[in-house]
Parts: sequence; structure tokens; C-alpha cells
Amino acid sequence: MERPTAALTDIVALKTEYNFTVFASGVTDPTTGVLFNNRLRSFSAERDSPNALGPLRRPAHTLSPALALDAADCIPRFLLSSPGGPSQTITLAQVLVNRLALGQDLATSVALPRWSVDLDGGLPAEVGVEEELLQASCRIGLAVKRSGADTPYFGSAEIIERIEGGALSGMADLRREALALGA
Repeated sequence: MERPTAALTDIVALKTEYNFTVFASGVTDPTTGVLFNNRLRSFSAERDSPNALGPLRRPAHTLSPALALDAADCIPRFLLSSPGGPSQTITLAQVLVNRLALGQDLATSVALPRWSVDLDGGLPAEVGVEEELLQASCRIGLAVKRSGADTPYFGSAEIIERIEGGALSGMADLRREALALGA
């Protein structure tokens, strides 16, 4: 297969996240004024911790910007990201399933009601998640919790899709302050 041209592959997924603290680490670069993040807050300095930093370690983390390639030509089709703590991967998976498997348009794929998993192993679900899914979750022992959109567990999805002809379409989730702009 031919390698895609640089114009189609020079893409970046950028995530800005400050772990619910207004000024992140509280440290700025004295020259540029850039505010440093606090993402290492999720890791542990304890050597025996599963989240310890070190060589050959794989500490759990929630950052998950994603790039999905078109199966036919291996050219990027989707670039997406989500702030939202432990729900990031679940949010992105649900958006892609809505778009690809269920055939929803981009706006609907992002806006549809979501479920997640909280830090206690419960299953928070937005109003509108199918009752059948919630009942099946209860049957396998998950504690289902109806939640409003104000919970951090539903994240916010931002997505760009390369559509037919190479044009780009974008959508920003309105669960949080977000905006999709194009040139």
C-alpha cells in the first residue's frame, strides 16, 4: 500500500487538561509564561503501586486522544479526544460506535446519551440511555446510577472527520464549553 501524502498525515490531537484545578500545577515557565500541567498527579511515587512511574512500567492513565484510520486507504478518518477522567476511552468508543456502527451523523453521534463507569465500579447513565442496557447491567451486578449531564463521568467529545472528497467536518460536545471551528 502506498504511503499517504504528508498533507493528509500531518495532524495532531491536542489535549489540555488540568485535573479540575484552575491553575494546573501552579508553575509557569519564566520565559514564555506557559502554564505547566499537573497530569503526573495521577501517578504514584510509591515503588509498589501499580501507578508507579519507572522503566518498563505501564501506569494507568485516562488521557486518550485517538486517531482512527480509514480501513480502505489507511488515511486518517477520525481525530477525536475527550476530557472527562475515567470516562475518556468509554466516551470515545461510544461516539465512534454511534457514527460507524449505528450510522448516526456526527452531531447526533456526539450528542446521544451516554453511560460510563465511575471510580466505585458503578454505572452512571444519562437520561435517555436505553432501559434494556441498564437492566442488563444490573443483572450482572453493576450499580446503575441515573445521572445528570453535570457529572464529570460523561466527558465531552470533540471530533474531526475526514469525509468524502477529503473535506473535514467537526463537532464539539455541548456537555461542556466547547467549540468546533474550521478554516
